[in-house]
Formats: sequence, structure tokens, C-alpha cells
Amino acid sequence: MATDIVLLEILGVILIFNIIIADDPCKYETPNKGLIDLSSIGKMDGTPVWKDIPPDKTENYVYSYNPCYPFSEKLCTNVAGCQIGKDGRVSYSIGTQASIIWKNTLDDMPSLVYTSADRTKQLFVDMLCIQSDEHKLEVHGETKTNEYHMTLSTKCACWNGCKDSPKPTKPNSLTTGAILIIIFVAVVFLYLITFISYNHFRLQRSGIDLIPHRKFWIVLPGYVKDGIIFVYHRVICSSRGAYQSV
Repeated sequence: MATDIVLLEILGVILIFNIIIADDPCKYETPNKGLIDLSSIGKMDGTPVWKDIPPDKTENYVYSYNPCYPFSEKLCTNVAGCQIGKDGRVSYSIGTQASIIWKNTLDDMPSLVYTSADRTKQLFVDMLCIQSDEHKLEVHGETKTNEYHMTLSTKCACWNGCKDSPKPTKPNSLTTGAILIIIFVAVVFLYLITFISYNHFRLQRSGIDLIPHRKFWIVLPGYVKDGIIFVYHRVICSSRGAYQSV
């Protein structure tokens, strides 16, 4: 009985030191070794750093991978890794960022383990510490059924190798046109609220009289029509007539 308890305690210690479920898919930190930070490698724009990479063995698939931040490609949505058929007709998630597990190896170099949302596939990314500014990814493909392996070689895999590296910035998803539309809608909303409140509380108006500058908005379509006709006559058929005064 005592022997069984000791064995269970030993197994518990091994599990604690060899598997750590990370709160952050970008970072792994230990008191003795320091910090491994992958946040400066990954892209934040929803696309993978490595896209459609063929494996080092013959397969009918290519693979995409993005450390730290989720991406989407084909039918893979918000994933860490994606398996895509060479013809582009099929694609499968092979792991999500939220599922990441940091696992210690015998050489004290953590590896990453991702699991797909349906928990049918797993992606294993071994890390290799190199003294280079270049980040390299080797794709080994499907080594066992529903198990996929890659090797990430980077200085960020070294302890404290990228501790002070600048993080990628998230791109602005709004275009200039979208920003202008938002500003226009906000100005119109403010205009309506301000003058409707003024007409109601200060001028004691009600009904359609609450509409600010109502007479102007009623005649505006007529002015617009006259302007279009004037421009049409001037540009297309200027000899047919002239602008009529109102």
C-alpha cells in the first residue's frame, strides 16, 4: 500500500514537471530557465506565417501554421494549424490555439501540442533553439493517423531568446471608406438628436414639426433633380436647353 502511494506521488511530480497547460498560447515560463515567447513570430491579421507548406514526405496535403494567434484558411476557422488538400477541395483543422499544451522533453526544450476542436486530430510542434533572426518551419506531415508533426527552429525557442522582441501589431480592419461612413452616420445621428430635442423642449413642437429644417429636406430632392438635369444638358446635350431658374 505504501509503495503504491509513493509511486502515485512520483507520477504526480512527473506530470507536473512535464506537462503544463498554458494560459497563454504564446508564452512558457519557468523559474529556473526563464521565458520562451513566441508572440513576435505569429501574425495577427488572421493569416498564417507559414501557408501551404508541403511536408518532407510525399503526401496529398499541404499544411499551414501560425504560432500564438489564430488564423482562418479554407474551412479551417480560428485554428493554429490547418491541413489542406493539394487540389484545395478539402481542409481540416489539426489544432486550435485554445487547446495548446506546453510539454517538456528530455532535453528540457518545450514542445507544443494542439488539438482540433472536435478532438480527433493533434498537432505536435517541436522547437529548436537556433541563433538566427530567421524563423524556419519543417513540416513532417501525418506521422501517425490523425497525428501531425512539425519542427519550429527559431531564436524565440531559446530561453529568453525573444523576451524583449517587439510584438506584431494588429492591423486596422476598417477601411477609410468604412471610417468615413461611421463618421457620417454619427454626425447625422447627433444632428437629429440635437435639433429634435431643441424643437420639442424649446420650441414646443410635435409630430412632423420635430424634423429639423423640414422645409429644406422637402425641397432638397427637387434641387438634386434640377442639378442632375442641368449637368446632363451641359455635358451630353448642351444644345437642347438651358437651366431654368427657380
